[in-house]
Amino acid sequence: MANINGTELPDTLTGTNSADRIRGFGKEDLLYGLGGNDSIYGGEDKDTMYGAAGADRLFGENGEDDLYGDDGSDFLYGGLDKDNLHGGNGADRLFGDAGEDSLYGEAGNDILTGGSSITDTDEGSKDFLDGGAGNDRLYVGFEDTGFGGAGDDSVFGGSTDDKIYGDDEKGEIFGGADSLVGGDGNDTIYGEGDSLAGGGNDTLDGGTGDDKLYGYAGSDVLRGGDGIDYLDGGDGNDILDGGTGSSTLIGGGGLETITGGTEGDFIDGGEDNDNLSGLGGNDTIYGDYGVSESLAGNDILNGGAGDDFLDGGAGVDRIIGGAGVDLLFGGEDSETQRPRHTHRRR
Repeated sequence: MANINGTELPDTLTGTNSADRIRGFGKEDLLYGLGGNDSIYGGEDKDTMYGAAGADRLFGENGEDDLYGDDGSDFLYGGLDKDNLHGGNGADRLFGDAGEDSLYGEAGNDILTGGSSITDTDEGSKDFLDGGAGNDRLYVGFEDTGFGGAGDDSVFGGSTDDKIYGDDEKGEIFGGADSLVGGDGNDTIYGEGDSLAGGGNDTLDGGTGDDKLYGYAGSDVLRGGDGIDYLDGGDGNDILDGGTGSSTLIGGGGLETITGGTEGDFIDGGEDNDNLSGLGGNDTIYGDYGVSESLAGNDILNGGAGDDFLDGGAGVDRIIGGAGVDLLFGGEDSETQRPRHTHRRR
């Protein structure tokens, strides 16, 4: 193993085709690992380092550094200050540590975390994480923004208010069955970025806090968890669970199964044939709110316990009030069930 050390001045250091240890030490160094499994340390100030071929270990240390793993399964650690980490090809592990870091997994099945470890994600400042291609695992925290990218990704939020996207923000990368977990805090979670097409079958879990979950395209599972949540399934045959708290659950297009929580929820099944249940609390449930008759479905509405308002809209609906003083509305051929309390048929 060759030991290659810089000076206190700006240096350009190049390794060999064997396993090298390269240390920049001084200011604004340019460091190349070349072949072999190299260990590269930036030292002080702003450094740029390239692992090249091999399973390399890159440490930015002090200063605003740029780290490039290139080929191989690399380990990148940003260190102090604002760093940019690029995994390149291979199954890479990227850790931002302190500072507002930007992490890009790129190709391969990567692990990205804004903090110093997967159990310490809330360390430092607001980070940006992009898994890129491959089946990636992202651990975001401290109001980070995480993009899973293409592939079947798992994205986990921290204890603060995070923004989590299953795929590319602009909808330029589609597909992938992603698992997105908000954790604590008021999180915003997107199954497919801003796109309405080409989506995968995603699982979104808001956790605790007042969360916003958007499934977009694909047959998604959305769980609000604790808190006052907003869930929008988008297109596809989705399953929505409001959890505890007074939540808003929107089905969109597709055959939806929507379940409210223990408190009063607002539920709208949207287009097609939906199965909607309020459970506890005073719920407001629409089978086809704002949907034209040509797109309305034959819905099942079940208010559950509480004083509920149920409106099936157009279509042949089955409307069940459940316990409580309920108000029921259905179409001409709809069936309403709650004989001992208020029920009406349009």
